[in-house]
Amino acid sequence: MYLPRSTSAPTARLRHAKYAARSLRRAGFDTESTTITAAANVVRSKLADAQKADDHLSEMLADRDHVDSRLDDVGGEFRLAIGSRTSTAMTEKPYTDIFHQGAQWVLTAPIDENSKRYEELLARAEEYLTADDLALITLQQKLPPLLIEWKTQLQNVDNARTKLALALAAVDTAEEDYDRVVEKTAALLTAELGKSKVQRLFRAVDR
Repeated sequence: MYLPRSTSAPTARLRHAKYAARSLRRAGFDTESTTITAAANVVRSKLADAQKADDHLSEMLADRDHVDSRLDDVGGEFRLAIGSRTSTAMTEKPYTDIFHQGAQWVLTAPIDENSKRYEELLARAEEYLTADDLALITLQQKLPPLLIEWKTQLQNVDNARTKLALALAAVDTAEEDYDRVVEKTAALLTAELGKSKVQRLFRAVDR
């Protein structure tokens, strides 16, 4: 029986369904045509859901990366504030105590280390600067809300990834169901028309 290759994109089954349903209807098999179309419509619906989930993931990634940039802006502003106090400030305390592994260790942290490293930056700033230090006060005002937002965005991305995985699994299931409908329909028609005639009705239309 002619079906799209198992590795074909879901759209291959939609094209296949259009061809098969049209051929069946023109040959007088309206019920079978409707059955094929119904199975294909499920694939179409699940594919649309998957596209929406993929779009949503892209949006959540953009939101996450925006907060990441804002974190780096705050970190960079703090670094500049304490590193420009004298010509040698970046080689002296408290700068070297706060950025004990270098500023880039914080500013270029990987996604899964971002929260931890910025929380450590705040803790070290509070340890090595006086409570009335303007740079510290500014950091205390800006960083904690951003870290809360960052963690929220990480969860949003995780949720979006899960939804996309479920949506893609639903597409796979719909494709498998479509194949079974085609195979069952073709088997019933083969008993009536013969294999060669049925193969013409279900000709593959991969492009």
